[in-house]
Amino acid sequence: MDHNHRLRAELDQHELAALQRFIVALQEEPHPSSPQVTMDRIFRGLEGQVFVPVEVSGAQPDAHLAMLMEHKAEQLYKQSGCRFVLVQHLATDAERRSYVWAGGAWQTVP
Repeated sequence: MDHNHRLRAELDQHELAALQRFIVALQEEPHPSSPQVTMDRIFRGLEGQVFVPVEVSGAQPDAHLAMLMEHKAEQLYKQSGCRFVLVQHLATDAERRSYVWAGGAWQTVP
């Protein structure tokens, strides 16, 4: 199955509603990189997590923003039971890589 094909089909109404709440919460936070959720690249991990790429402007991942997104994702999990992993997708990255903040270090994801 194509990576882009499987992403939208797997989000149920409960997950979509929770994701919309996350997007609103993220937009309420002032941040210079103007983070935007890229809905067309959402995918599900092997353990059921929903990976949500957040496109940011800038030349490298922003640790402060990553920690903020991790905190908001944890709040969302407590409220909705939906486990989201927020990924920074750098708009200026020539290889269009995404990065996930994993306990103090960056890891690339497809």
